[in-house]
Amino acid sequence: MNKVKAKFEEESEFVYEEAIRAHKNILDTSIPIWFWIIFAWFASDNIAGYLTSPIFFYPLVLLSGLAVILHQLGVLKLIIELGLP
Repeated sequence: MNKVKAKFEEESEFVYEEAIRAHKNILDTSIPIWFWIIFAWFASDNIAGYLTSPIFFYPLVLLSGLAVILHQLGVLKLIIELGLP
C-alpha cells in the first residue's frame, strides 16, 4: 500500500511541476551565457543601426519615457501583472 501511495505522490508532484512550467512557459533547456555574448557581439551593429533610425528611436524614447512615468506613479507593476496570463 505504501508503494502505491509513494508512486502516486511522486507522479502527482511531477505533473504539478510540469503544469507550473507550462503555465510560466519555462523550458527545461537553457541557453548558455557564451551564446548570448556571441549573439550580442554579432548583433551590435544591427542594434546600433536601429537606434540611429528615427523610425525606431523616437517611439522607443516615447515608450521608455511612458514606462518611467508609470513606474514613478506605481502603476507599471499593475499593468504588467494584468498583462500576464
